[in-house]
Amino acid sequence: MKKMLKTKLSVLLILLLTAVTVMSFGTATVNAKGTTTSQQIGNSTLYIHDFADLLTKDEEKDLIEDLQASYENLNFNILILTTNDTDGKSTMVYSDDYMDALFPYTDKNIGFVIDMKHHKVYINTMGDGIRKISDSEVQRAIDAGYSSLKNEKYSSCFSQMAAYSAKLLSATEGSGVVPTEKNLFSKFLFGMLQYAIAGILIAVFVCYRLIARHRKANMPYTAAAYVANNDYDVVDRETNYIRSFQTIQRGFYSSDTDHSSHSGGGSSHTSSSGRSHGGGGRSF
Repeated sequence: MKKMLKTKLSVLLILLLTAVTVMSFGTATVNAKGTTTSQQIGNSTLYIHDFADLLTKDEEKDLIEDLQASYENLNFNILILTTNDTDGKSTMVYSDDYMDALFPYTDKNIGFVIDMKHHKVYINTMGDGIRKISDSEVQRAIDAGYSSLKNEKYSSCFSQMAAYSAKLLSATEGSGVVPTEKNLFSKFLFGMLQYAIAGILIAVFVCYRLIARHRKANMPYTAAAYVANNDYDVVDRETNYIRSFQTIQRGFYSSDTDHSSHSGGGSSHTSSSGRSHGGGGRSF
């Protein structure tokens, strides 16, 4: 009887320890393709699907800690995906379909993909990610982790790309850049310089036209032309030196008019399920 009681207590203790471990580090499963791990971050979820087996357990834990610090207040779901097989699809199409299946009800998602089959790294954006991360910024995010990728430090590569992207996602809606005092001051000075140069050029142009047009005008040297002979009354005469007027008006585009298909953000495309995706990639 005592032996049976001890066995039950041992089983309960093992179950309790397992539950505590899951609560501390998220859920982890192993399937035929590789290891998948999920971790709650604020109101969002981080998914690490390491089908190419590029990350160790310790690296996954470090990656979770890094992303918690960057994404805790962003309300963005994050996918870390590695694969050796894209089912005959390109990296872009494979990541589109994978994210559509993983996130069927929300568009606030971003994915970081290392495709070992095609030797390509890819960042996939959806929703606000398309609007806030331009095509050039996607490449800068890849730049942030590219050196680590070339040195096969995959965990560092993911962490660096995700950290750079988090700064853009936390920026003001539609800004497309990380708002810093240096950026704002530089933009102000550049704008003032543009207006100053434009003003000088317009003034020089107007003066040149006036001088060229009236260079041969008949300029009287005395007032005799305006005074009647043998009289002190001023003759009602006038000489018009400005023969014509020209109005130059600078045109402005309305701020409400969109002159670009992806102004202020990144370009986008439609996945096989009809949802919008952005982002970009690079070979390594």
